Amino acid sequence: MSQAHFDEAVDRGQAALQLSRSLGMPGLVATALGNLGWSYFELGDFDNALEFYRQGAETSAKSGLPGYSAYWFTGVANSYIAQHDYRSAEDLAEARSIEHMH
Repeated sequence: MSQAHFDEAVDRGQAALQLSRSLGMPGLVATALGNLGWSYFELGDFDNALEFYRQGAETSAKSGLPGYSAYWFTGVANSYIAQHDYRSAEDLAEARSIEHMH
């Protein structure tokens, strides 16, 4: 991904996702999901970006990786903003801030 070959990164990300799932490694699954979100975002496919970022954030949270979860939720918010869905981005920010207060 660092070389801006995001279309190739999607193919490799899908392979990494399948492998990490088959090995039962939720932390790596979460990372692969989030990285797929990033690749799709950079390709301008904000629908897929949103879905993969969301899955990455949720899987990270379930895996006990709150820092990664917050990072991927930032991608969710950025995807909403890219789609001009400012209300959803605002709702997400409010929900996340309330979560951190408890």
